[in-house]
Amino acid sequence: MPDQLPGFSRRERSTHIRIFTLSTLSDAIDAIKEVIKLTDDVKRTGETLKELSKELREHDRRITRLEAQWETAMRLSTARGFNQLEGQQES
Repeated sequence: MPDQLPGFSRRERSTHIRIFTLSTLSDAIDAIKEVIKLTDDVKRTGETLKELSKELREHDRRITRLEAQWETAMRLSTARGFNQLEGQQES
């Protein structure tokens, strides 16, 4: 590789190659750090989604119970209204 840098002395080429290698190594380390950060972000996001999913299931169960109570109340209301109408017709 030192022959690929014409116009520089052997020592200058060697220094340039070391700087290039260190720069490349530094870039690789920076990229690895970024991957580690992204991995941590993905893990935290997964935990948040898991918590939201649990909360959503709890809300779904609560809504189902409320719907059942509402349907029961509507049936009772309709039955009372029907019984009241029958009582008025018999009078």
